[in-house]
Amino acid sequence: MNKEQVYEMLPYDLSGSRSKNRFRNELLWGLEKLYEVYKTEEDFCIIFDYACDIELHFSDRFEFYQLKTSNKGEAYTIGKISNPDKQGNSILGKVYALKKIIDSTNEFEVTKIAIVVNVPLKTLDEVVHASVKELNLNSLKDTKQAVKKADRNNGIIETQSKNKIIENLKVEIQSDTIDLSGVYYINSSLDLINPENTLLGATVKFIEEITGKEASKVRTLYRVLQDIINEKACYELKCENYKEVEKYKGITRDEFEAVLNKIIITSDNYVKEANQLIKDSYKGFLEQTKLMKGISFVVIELNKNLILNSLKEKIIKYIDDNIDKLNDEFEEIVNKLLQEFEAEFPIEYSKYEKMALFILLLAKYKEDLNEQFNN
Repeated sequence: MNKEQVYEMLPYDLSGSRSKNRFRNELLWGLEKLYEVYKTEEDFCIIFDYACDIELHFSDRFEFYQLKTSNKGEAYTIGKISNPDKQGNSILGKVYALKKIIDSTNEFEVTKIAIVVNVPLKTLDEVVHASVKELNLNSLKDTKQAVKKADRNNGIIETQSKNKIIENLKVEIQSDTIDLSGVYYINSSLDLINPENTLLGATVKFIEEITGKEASKVRTLYRVLQDIINEKACYELKCENYKEVEKYKGITRDEFEAVLNKIIITSDNYVKEANQLIKDSYKGFLEQTKLMKGISFVVIELNKNLILNSLKEKIIKYIDDNIDKLNDEFEEIVNKLLQEFEAEFPIEYSKYEKMALFILLLAKYKEDLNEQFNN
């Protein structure tokens, strides 16, 4: 039995997709996960809001994540994740049912499932596990007896929280055997209510790690991926087979790489364009060499120098505001910018490093214009 056949055995739940009048920020946790799994170089498909909130499909295993947000900031409890609601369903039970189906085939590695919340878990002994990001529920150990009388009969003290989870799942799943290996509670460091600032930072780090260069087009990449996740999560029709699940609800590694190539790799073109402008506009070998070295220096500096980044924004605005006046030969345009901004550079920057920044930003401005026209 292959991955596609096993997956088609699972129940799906489109009620979340159908009830979304606005995008659920929690699902952007999947973007952070997308960055993480891409760097492993494994082949994968990440699915949004189908069998559960977020799924990861690999060639040899599955992972399922159910996301919840605590607006009050209070720790989640054992009862909160495992007690059934009026319909007899619990937060943990939903994803455990998926795990049980896949693990029963003995065709794959143990399925990982997790409840992901923006607050830590509090066990029956009133201990809040705030220092543990990913807590394996199979390894839960209480340190003292539960306060509530109703929980005092759940076995010996150190396993009372684990036993409560198991007993609740036995009733819900209607199974005498519950295996909590591969079952986790994740205390997410991502702000699931307002995730943008954290995710923009994660996007910067991701771009730098995969390219080894200054992060560029950060907001563009973030917005594109946010739109893709939104589209996938909100697709509300039943998928007839696994290929449709991948197409309408998922992002594969190849699809993600296509987005990266279009946005990130293309953004490096303006560095190449800057070097070409130097070759075309400056004829002396020594001057070309100094300016090209300046380009390399400035690209690295932009990655870490706040003063230079602030100046960069001012220069781009100046170019945009005065584009009709910048109609001289290229060398003259660079000289005009030098006269306008030279005094604002840190004192340690050489003339050629300053000129290199202008050339780089003129090339970037040109690339951005081309991109706007092409779109």
